[in-house]
Amino acid sequence: MASRAQKSLLRDTMKAGARRSVELIGGTLLFLAVVCALLSLVTYHAQDPSLNTASAGPALNLLGNFGAWLADALLATFGLPVILLAPVGLIVTNRLWLGRPVGDWGRMLRGALLGTVLAASAAAFFSSDSVLALPGGWGGIVGLSIAGLFNFLIGFA
Repeated sequence: MASRAQKSLLRDTMKAGARRSVELIGGTLLFLAVVCALLSLVTYHAQDPSLNTASAGPALNLLGNFGAWLADALLATFGLPVILLAPVGLIVTNRLWLGRPVGDWGRMLRGALLGTVLAASAAAFFSSDSVLALPGGWGGIVGLSIAGLFNFLIGFA
């Protein structure tokens, strides 16, 4: 009888340990992804070879060509408000590392994405041209699209 209880306790302990290991590894990978994205955005150079720039020179981005392409894609899509997505990753990472319940991280991400889209559309109203050598202006493609939709709808009023 005692051996069955010990096997069950051992099994539960192993499951809890494996779950905790996955949480720590996942938190570490998420932290590294957020830090890489932030470093690539902070060290963005308009002269770096990327999707929107035909440059033959070396990438000046701290993360090299990968960072140049990542920063260009993020800035072209959402503009500068893409930085607003980083706190969600850091909050989830912190909760995973400390063993706290993550909660509804999907809801947090949806809220941050909605806030980023709204901030990008507001930023696109400042200028529709390429600003500070950003590939999609202040608000990126998403912001320019929503600002253009509002301008179109205002034209009917």
